[in-house]
Amino acid sequence: MSKIKDGIINEDKFGKLGNKKKLLWVLKEVNDPKGKKDWDLTEFLRVRDSKEGLFSYEKWKNTFGLLCKVSWGILTTNSFDEINEFDDKKLTDILDYIAVANLKKSPGISYTDMNLFKREIEKENCAEKIFDQINTQIKPEIIICGNTFHLTNVVKDENFDFDDDWTYVDSQNRIWINSWHPNVRKKNYTHEKHFNEVINAFKKAEIQKQKSVR
Repeated sequence: MSKIKDGIINEDKFGKLGNKKKLLWVLKEVNDPKGKKDWDLTEFLRVRDSKEGLFSYEKWKNTFGLLCKVSWGILTTNSFDEINEFDDKKLTDILDYIAVANLKKSPGISYTDMNLFKREIEKENCAEKIFDQINTQIKPEIIICGNTFHLTNVVKDENFDFDDDWTYVDSQNRIWINSWHPNVRKKNYTHEKHFNEVINAFKKAEIQKQKSVR
């Protein structure tokens, strides 16, 4: 089975923009149904050229369009309207300052069967592996989960409502945001609405974090 390397996209720039926060996105799996060989997602996102890398994939905006917009909103003071005017190069410049990892390191398909996905990540021990990657390699301060938060096993609080609670501050004071996947298929759920919900969740978590350290 092929494996896909992921994590910090640009080691020299990670966590060095705007508020200097180290931001990680945890998505589900890479869309690579053939999956015959190992490859490097960080290189794919770092090389943004029409012939190779992110821009060579015609539908890159389906996931990475919103992911980039939200990342700009988390790390800088830019508004959605300002970010929405960025050209593709400017928009994706943010990738150099963040990390992107998939919960499942083996490739999958574009539309995930969640029941099958849950069985596969349990079989591959993915929750434990992503935590090891977070703790020893990436060391983020903010973790945005794209419909993966409930699968990480980070929450120990039985009262946590995975349907309504968007924020969680863990024992190491890291902010987790329980968000929809950037390419969520949800009626009337615009990029602007998704953006605002994540940014508001982040602001709420910042307040929660400050209270916990007093």
